[in-house]
Amino acid sequence: MDDDLRERLARRMNAVAGRFLDLLPDRMIEHVLDHGGLRETLPRRTFSALPLTDDVSLPLESFTGVAETLLAAGVPKTLAVTLSDGKPARLEARFVDDELELAVVLKKRRFAIAAETRAIVHPDEASRLAGVELYFLDRASAVSRDRHDAVMRLPTAQERFDALKRLRSLDFYYRSRLVRSKVERRQRLAVDDLTPPSVEEMSRFLRSSTADMSAIVSREDVLGLSESLGARPALERLASRPTGFSSEALLELGARIREEAPQSDPNAIVTPAEALLRLRAALAAKADLEELRALVAGLAASFERNGKLFVALIRYGALAACRMAEWRELSPEAWTGFVWAYADQMLRAIAPDYVDAQGVAAIIAGQSHRTFRDIAAVEKMPRWAREISSEMSADRLILTAVAALIGDGASDRDFELLDPLQFLIGREKNNAWWPPTGTLAPPPEAPANIWPARDVVPALIAGGWLPPDHPFAVRDHDVIARRIMDDAPLDEARHLRSCMLSHVDASRVSPETLARIRSTLVDDPVAAGLEPQMIGAQMVLSAWADVLAQLDDSEGFTAVVSTFARRCASRWPTYRTQSGQVRPEPSGALHMVADSALEHVLALPRSRFDQLTTFSSIMTAVAAAWPSMSREIASVIRGLADAAEAPDAVPLWRAASRLIACAGGEPDHPSP
Repeated sequence: MDDDLRERLARRMNAVAGRFLDLLPDRMIEHVLDHGGLRETLPRRTFSALPLTDDVSLPLESFTGVAETLLAAGVPKTLAVTLSDGKPARLEARFVDDELELAVVLKKRRFAIAAETRAIVHPDEASRLAGVELYFLDRASAVSRDRHDAVMRLPTAQERFDALKRLRSLDFYYRSRLVRSKVERRQRLAVDDLTPPSVEEMSRFLRSSTADMSAIVSREDVLGLSESLGARPALERLASRPTGFSSEALLELGARIREEAPQSDPNAIVTPAEALLRLRAALAAKADLEELRALVAGLAASFERNGKLFVALIRYGALAACRMAEWRELSPEAWTGFVWAYADQMLRAIAPDYVDAQGVAAIIAGQSHRTFRDIAAVEKMPRWAREISSEMSADRLILTAVAALIGDGASDRDFELLDPLQFLIGREKNNAWWPPTGTLAPPPEAPANIWPARDVVPALIAGGWLPPDHPFAVRDHDVIARRIMDDAPLDEARHLRSCMLSHVDASRVSPETLARIRSTLVDDPVAAGLEPQMIGAQMVLSAWADVLAQLDDSEGFTAVVSTFARRCASRWPTYRTQSGQVRPEPSGALHMVADSALEHVLALPRSRFDQLTTFSSIMTAVAAAWPSMSREIASVIRGLADAAEAPDAVPLWRAASRLIACAGGEPDHPSP
């Protein structure tokens, strides 16, 4: 080895070792440098790359100046500057192995500037353009080479910096990476970080037009996206679409999956949508049972960890999209497709394995409160689109995935193959599996190629998950209602009949059946005596709300909830703890009443003002029947008033004011 090569190698080794040292705590650095004479060989300097997305306002033009001086004179250059926060600093420019290195020194700590920032401030245009290929182009991004080149040709470093940030801010891929970097650095996310992208951004991200979102994914789609992005990014983006796949597309995906490189990101997650698509591709490829069982276990683990967060992001994305004018102009198929793609990509950004996904889901769900303007926007969407977006649930997500897998032949390969998914939903009783009944009601008519909107019951019966004589096996609300009432048990479980009627859409039954449902609810003494805090009581109230709304009988519903409120008052004569807080049981029962009352009035064929006037009168009657909770009821009414448009909120404010006056002061526990 010649001396020149030895010297260059020593410099490179010193640079690498120095950067490694700078990852250690100060006390460990000192301990290392005290051994083997490294302090002389390896002068201490703290290294930290400052990437383009940092908030540090670097003096970019000054960097360009010192770099120009270095290029002209060939010797290291330093310059004293004052940063935007008023702190003094020193800029440095030097060559390391014929490469330009820029750094800022704050006190005694030296921060090397990231390569992409060096490319932006480089005074030579040819060098900046060469840096585009090295540092800026990314197949996964929709920002083209030409657009990057145009940025690098701008005259000043500040203009180039600002232009590149604008370019990336309009690219959903880069935006999601920025969110991920915030999560990794434990930074607090802002509401804007979760804002859905524009329609154009989402189209570029998916490499699909809005018209393509209603079509079944073909083999040509898989080939084209894989060629453009690579196998893994293509799989991730195709998985986020809630559209069906042709058998040829699934086979091609299976081939691409077998050839893909190992995942390089140690914190990457497999979302429920991606895990499902991998399993479907393996089924299409006739993979062996051991591989299928491993993929089913992976899908179950993904549902268990990230299912609720995925649903929370779907619901949040749907709410935010309803507030964006250009999203509201999309077709229902494109709208739901973009919402699902947004949720899947955002899930990858905010939920690496070390994040508490359940806790994040609860936080996002808490940010998804709808106003009446939101409700009006959502109601313009077809019913099927609402059910798989703003009304999506984790139970429905799992069951629709199961139905898709049964349709792909999973149960034919092994009757017990999907059992790990069954353990996540429903419950075991009397040696039988009982799914959540609310997921079994006949869904509204929907496009056949949108798999989450498909009817799950026929597939569950075909796969052996439900018996052929199940009350919901006949897919007609009128028939289901009559079967529930005719086949109800006559023992102490008779109240289940009234509970199950809550899953019947009263608007889709005949007048004769509707009258019979009302009589059934009236004549069911067991249901009327359910403990107020039980879920069964909420189901019965929901059934009453729907039936009496179809009959336009608000007085009848007021009588029902007033009776319920009197039972609550008797059940909880003392409803506060020693610290003065409202006990969770009466508080939950009150919100149960309020939810059913809101469900009832929103189904009435009246104007929004009249609907809220009716809600005010219902809750005033509830306060009369349960006077000790008057202040809490006023809080509920005021919370609803805050979500209403100004003219429509008038009856709510009046009712709340009267209740507060009668209760003797402001409510001390406002509604969330």
